[in-house]
Amino acid sequence: MKATFSVVTILVVCFCVGVFPLWNHIFALSYFETDFIDYCVTLESFSLEHDPGFRRSRFGMIVVYLLSLVTDVLGAFTWNALICTFFLLVVFYQWILSIEKQKEQAAIITGLLFLSLPPIIALGRNLTYYPTTVLAFAFSAFALMKLLHKPNRNHFLLVGIAISLSLLVDPRGFFFGGYCLYVSLVVLVLHVSWYNTISMFLPLFLSWFVGWWAYCPDTYSFANQVFTPDLFRVVDTTSIQYHVGILEDRGFVWGYGSIENFIQEISLLLDQAFLAPPESFETTFPHRREYSIFYSFWFYIFVGTFTLAVYQKAWFHLIPLVPFFVVFLQQNSVLEPHIRFFSQSMVAFFILLPLTIKKFSFPKKMGILILLLFSSHYCNPKWSLERSSVNNLLSQSLKKEAKDLIQMRSGTGFGVHLKAKEILGQRESRLRKGWKQRCISILETNDSIVPFYTDMEWEKKNAR
Repeated sequence: MKATFSVVTILVVCFCVGVFPLWNHIFALSYFETDFIDYCVTLESFSLEHDPGFRRSRFGMIVVYLLSLVTDVLGAFTWNALICTFFLLVVFYQWILSIEKQKEQAAIITGLLFLSLPPIIALGRNLTYYPTTVLAFAFSAFALMKLLHKPNRNHFLLVGIAISLSLLVDPRGFFFGGYCLYVSLVVLVLHVSWYNTISMFLPLFLSWFVGWWAYCPDTYSFANQVFTPDLFRVVDTTSIQYHVGILEDRGFVWGYGSIENFIQEISLLLDQAFLAPPESFETTFPHRREYSIFYSFWFYIFVGTFTLAVYQKAWFHLIPLVPFFVVFLQQNSVLEPHIRFFSQSMVAFFILLPLTIKKFSFPKKMGILILLLFSSHYCNPKWSLERSSVNNLLSQSLKKEAKDLIQMRSGTGFGVHLKAKEILGQRESRLRKGWKQRCISILETNDSIVPFYTDMEWEKKNAR
């Protein structure tokens, strides 16, 4: 009991230090959002008869919806971010405990790593889907680690539930949950039995039908959402390699789609997986430079820690983290290096670093982690939401209708998320128009339950 109290105290103190005092040191805004209108539309779909946002999952909004019943929408997102981020710490504490064995030491290492990773701190105040999705993806990796370590009936059930959550929480679960499902199938073949098979597949079977409710027939699949060649063509209009066709169909989404959609999804992902960004990328987007310094700092740490972990043959810990490694290595080629993208990949360092230093004495471990904490914050850019350079460039290539949407200052978001594909523009325009009208009508009676904002000047004016 005493050890449990000590562990909880350590985790709570480190968590509070990160999401409150350290926040103002790291970020330019008191809180921030992205595509917030999508979240509002999806939240409203619980009580109104319309589809969720076509890039979102209604399932991923369950906690926010329940919280919104006792507070306003903005408060619900805030509490969801805090709750999910703290449970993310708990998941990794349990994982690190399998490396460290001593409870208090594992808690201290977890807390110091949390304070050393600004993108993870950001989840605590990130009013988006990311706190929920990162928690779900991390939990699926943790469940897979438990299965690899001890493939019994309970762990097959655990991994089946965790993969189902990943597939339902967001279309990106196709990558994270799909990878865990593939590895779990390999483990099942090696330890096949009726009990193990039913334990793993029953949650997956049931979750397929939940997918009918979580998504909608128009939901944009993972491959379409991460499609970058059309944005690369804005920078380099001559290179043939960026002329990769986007899916004409919706792609594969859990609960919707066929085997053919699944194959098309994989094919599109492979087509763009090895595309290098244009040579003029850095000069076109000069704001990327300070983020590149941050990425380089962690890239060298990744190379060193990953090499040592491989040398130690820590396969049970490394195999579940492969999707996070892949996303992290792609980080420096994304068009917009927002902190939320780092948040979903840098959770891997929660495990890589403890694996690397596990043979050191505890005082040496503390010295290394404290040095990492100060070094990381020294290289940390002042994260913000500025997208003006991206918008100015994209406005040159988007259709007139998209340009009109960009010019609207209320309820339109930012143009970088508008693709030139006609059907997408039409659906996005319809969603935005309907949501704006609803917000105007609600504002006439209650100004506390329409929390979305899209005006950068408003954000800066209200920043702490």
